[in-house]
Amino acid sequence: MMERIKNNWTAKLLALGMSILLWGYVNIQRNPQLDEIYRNVPVEVIGLADNLVITNKPPNVQVRLAGSRTSLAAVSQREIRAYVDLQEAVLGSNLVPINITAPNGVEIVSVTPAQVNLYVDQILEERWPVSVRFKGELPEGYETLETQVRPDFVFLRGNSELLNEVKDVFVTVDLMAEQPDNNIFNLTVEVISQANQLITPSLGVNPTWVEVSVPIQQVTGQKTVPVEINTLGQVAAGYEIRAIEVNPDTAVISGGGAALEQIEALILAVDVEGLAETTTIAANPILPEGVAEVEPTEFLVTVSVATIDTLPQN
Repeated sequence: MMERIKNNWTAKLLALGMSILLWGYVNIQRNPQLDEIYRNVPVEVIGLADNLVITNKPPNVQVRLAGSRTSLAAVSQREIRAYVDLQEAVLGSNLVPINITAPNGVEIVSVTPAQVNLYVDQILEERWPVSVRFKGELPEGYETLETQVRPDFVFLRGNSELLNEVKDVFVTVDLMAEQPDNNIFNLTVEVISQANQLITPSLGVNPTWVEVSVPIQQVTGQKTVPVEINTLGQVAAGYEIRAIEVNPDTAVISGGGAALEQIEALILAVDVEGLAETTTIAANPILPEGVAEVEPTEFLVTVSVATIDTLPQN
């Protein structure tokens, strides 16, 4: 009796084993083990000290995963993380392995490339003066005077290789744009390399903008004109003006070009009221409209007078 029971259990176990094998075979056929390649997986950099920077970006990698058809189908490339740990990095070249993490249920078979050589440099800070560049032209007859920049320097922050490439730090004033009040601009600072390439985005710039004051005035010209006398008042009764002399008899006027074209002579107003003898008067000119300066600033006018009965008779 016992022998029959044992034989029965042996048959049952054999049947169970066959069932498991058959189930496994069928399941493998339905959901076989496969490999899947994920290309262009970006590599993250972690662990790098705040005062260090890498000068070459790690390339994207290719990751091969293995797993069942169902497991692989559930994997999104965004769930695959590739990274290098630069916590122990030194200045210069660092050959470091590329680490991979993937979702549960799949196996990491390989990563290509398996390691990468990254160059680590120190972040430095340099002080640079800010220059001013002009774009466009002012209307005819106007010019810019000396510009003022506040502050007139900025700090650039970056690796030594990049800082060595800096050629100029500048702001650009557009002279054709609408002029702000008092000709004061708030302008963004730009940086160019020795190859005249804009490298501002690759550097830290502090401050990122400066205030620029651009005084604008009318263009001044010069012109030499004769000096003419305009008398005011009357000499004393019984006297007449015999001659008027002015020293110097020419003047150099400075001002806007358009205004100078309209001026043919510099007029001096001399008060002769009540004069009864020859008199020398120091006269100062009144600046005509559009004239900024007259040289000299003082003229000596000699008014010769004589009694009417001593004048030559015709």
